[in-house]
Amino acid sequence: MFTPTIVDEFRNFSYTKLTKDVVYLDPSPKLKAIGDLIAGNGRYWSQEFSLFEIPQSSRFFQSVANEQHNVLSENLPLLDKLKKKKFDLILFETIFTCAIPLMDYLEIKAFAVAQSIAFESSSMRAIGEPTSLPHHLTV
Repeated sequence: MFTPTIVDEFRNFSYTKLTKDVVYLDPSPKLKAIGDLIAGNGRYWSQEFSLFEIPQSSRFFQSVANEQHNVLSENLPLLDKLKKKKFDLILFETIFTCAIPLMDYLEIKAFAVAQSIAFESSSMRAIGEPTSLPHHLTV
C-alpha cells in the first residue's frame, strides 16, 4: 500500500488487517502546514460545505491536489520502486486529480473511487457511478 499522507494522525495507521507493506510519502512543508490546518480545524468538516463556502473549499482542495502532484513529481525514484511492485488497483478520492497520472505512471490497470465528499457528484457521474439521492431530486 502506498499512501501520500497529509494529516499526521493518519500516518502509521493500519487500514486493513492484511496490509503489511505500507510506503509513506512525506508531505512538503506546504502540505504539512495544510494538514495541520485541517487536523486542527473541525470547521472544514462541519461548515465549509455550506452553499456559500463550496467555491472557496473547492479551490482549497484543488490547491492541496496540485501540491500533492508536485510532491509526487519530485519523488520519481520512489515511484519507480513502486512501479516494480506491479499494483493491481489504485484507490483514491475523486478530488485528488493527481491519482490518474499516478495510475498511469505506475502502470496500474484498475481503480476504485473512495467517495467521502457527499457534495462532489460530477466525478461520480463522469465514471458512471450513481450519485446520492439529493442530486436526483428536483424542486
